[in-house]
Amino acid sequence: MSTAERRRREREQRREAIISAAELVFYDRGYTDARMDDIAARAQLSKGALYQYFKSKEDLLLAVTLRWRGLLLDAFTAELSQRRSGIAQVRALLRRTMEFLTDHPERVRLMLQVMAGGPFEPDRDSETFSATRERGMRLFERMAEAVEQGKQDGTLRRDLDPMMLFLHLWGSAIGVAIEVQFARIDPETEIIERELGFSLDSILPSFVDFFTDALRPRAAGGGHE
Repeated sequence: MSTAERRRREREQRREAIISAAELVFYDRGYTDARMDDIAARAQLSKGALYQYFKSKEDLLLAVTLRWRGLLLDAFTAELSQRRSGIAQVRALLRRTMEFLTDHPERVRLMLQVMAGGPFEPDRDSETFSATRERGMRLFERMAEAVEQGKQDGTLRRDLDPMMLFLHLWGSAIGVAIEVQFARIDPETEIIERELGFSLDSILPSFVDFFTDALRPRAAGGGHE
């Protein structure tokens, strides 16, 4: 390995370590209260060294988001590599999205903190912003692949718009994840489950069933093809 290659790898490893440190600080302190000093300390770097990699807290949040989208994209890609019907693929993508959120409630909490903290104004000219937006489009493209497959094999309604479906999927998944999280931290969770008549663990599969059933072709006169 050349000296240049070794330095490149070391810099990339350091960058990933900083992102991990920032993610933990955001979880611990909340995005609004997190400071670059906190992140530098968690990453065991000087503040000056930190700024050589990221020039702002906003850029670091984008880097965390980019990492999240990469994880979800890998999951989507793995599901689409399986040979199955379009509706089965959409179902798998929805399940993966729900697991991404409900298995890591700290992600949902951070999203809520950012939304509640006021306008988030990242540098739209930064490489991180462009990469985050591009990865978001790749997630949409994976959903579009599944939708088109379903339209062709007859398992999905032909009037479905992939982008609209993707937005509904993400928004609905976040809403359900928030409700599940609040219920799980309630000290009377068992009482809530008895009153509801079902366990919190059953919400995820029932939501997936409900969402995907609405995408199936309707019988004649049902309002959709």
